[in-house]
Amino acid sequence: MAEPSIQDKVAYISLLIEERLRFKDGTLDRQLYKAGPKLPRRVRKAGKKVLDASNLVGHPKLARMIDQREFDKSAAIVIEHLEKIDPRDEAFGRLLVFLGKVSFVLIATFIAVVWYMWAQGMV
Repeated sequence: MAEPSIQDKVAYISLLIEERLRFKDGTLDRQLYKAGPKLPRRVRKAGKKVLDASNLVGHPKLARMIDQREFDKSAAIVIEHLEKIDPRDEAFGRLLVFLGKVSFVLIATFIAVVWYMWAQGMV
C-alpha cells in the first residue's frame, strides 16, 4: 500500500482538528491558529511545519524544497496528539470549570450576606 501523500496527511489533520477540537473553519491555517492555545508548544511548532509544507506542495518548483522526513515526523507529532484528545472529556472539563465559577460566586455571596447581617447586628 502506498504511503499517504502530503495532501492526504494535511486533510487528515484538518479533519482531526474539526472532530476533536470542534474548529470547523475551512483552512488548516485558520484551524491551527484557533487551536493554538489548546496545543502544547511542540505540537504548534510541528503544525507550523506541516502548514508550511502544505503551502509549498502546490507549486511544482517549490515542492522540491520539502524535506519529506521532517514533514512526516511533524505530521506524526500532530496526528498523535490530536488522536489522544477526547471531545467528551473536553466538554466535561468545560462543564466543571463553569460549575466551579458558579459555586465560587455563590459562596462569596453567602459570605458577604452573613458578614452584612453580622455587621448590622442581625446575627
